[in-house]
Amino acid sequence: MTCSTPMALRPPRRKRRDCRQSSASDGSALACLLHWCSRMRFPFSIAVASANAAVRGTTLLLAGVVLIGCGNATPSTARGVSSTSGAEQSAVTPRPPDLAWHMRATFWDAVRARDALIDGDLAVAQGAAERIAATDYTRVVPGDWKVGVGALQQHAAALSIAPDLSTAAQELGRMALTCGECHALRARGPGRTLTVPLPWEDPPETLDQRMERHQMGIDQLWDGLVLPSDNAWRTGTITITRAPLRAPEQSEEAVSPDLHARIEATRELGQQARLATTYLERARVFGELIAGCAQCHYLQRPARGEAQSPSQEHSR
Repeated sequence: MTCSTPMALRPPRRKRRDCRQSSASDGSALACLLHWCSRMRFPFSIAVASANAAVRGTTLLLAGVVLIGCGNATPSTARGVSSTSGAEQSAVTPRPPDLAWHMRATFWDAVRARDALIDGDLAVAQGAAERIAATDYTRVVPGDWKVGVGALQQHAAALSIAPDLSTAAQELGRMALTCGECHALRARGPGRTLTVPLPWEDPPETLDQRMERHQMGIDQLWDGLVLPSDNAWRTGTITITRAPLRAPEQSEEAVSPDLHARIEATRELGQQARLATTYLERARVFGELIAGCAQCHYLQRPARGEAQSPSQEHSR
């Protein structure tokens, strides 16, 4: 015999709202699901619900409603999702150092120092060298590169405080030599080079043409040290020494004997560069070439009062 409670004595059942009868348009189906998750106190749950509503005779199916973080779960802990913003994440995990970018920046700062010295501007050259000396390479270069980079920065620091153009030019030559030694050891480095010498022409060159010849020769000698490249170095010596023997012309007249003597001094240094057999000797001759260009160009600037030599002006 089965005992059962009379229907009249049973407590009235609380009328429960059926989520399926909820209107999808007023969002009550979603609210019902959220309420259900909170009652179940799931730390993490995925609820898939269907809500059917008769809208103009069409049944609207809501499926695949994913609820993350019902109950006690929080957005910062659900499945390890971090609540850190994009800016905060960038601050916590910075972009890894770019070795190639730093090497290019260093190369072009060295070129700026070189070109400034050629122009006779010691202050600009010192500023470019100071940037190289002040750069923090510790998180950029591999450990076995740091000796070479440290030597480069030492020469750059010496250039940044050089008392005159001649001293600065010698430090520039040592910087180029240090770059070339590291590139040769690592079998890496810049790939540009000018391997074709400027041809010899019998007619006299203009002063501008002779300066272009010297500029190309300096670029080739620079590549010979920095790459390093014996071919580029030899090409630079040929470009400089192959200039016509006659004095260059300016306004259809030969330049002054004093200026011609300075120009010929560049040819003599080009001949010394061709005979240099070690990179250390090449760096020294290159420094002398840069110093000669710097002094000549400085003296050719429009005079402000009485012209002074670079060593006199910058050693005060």
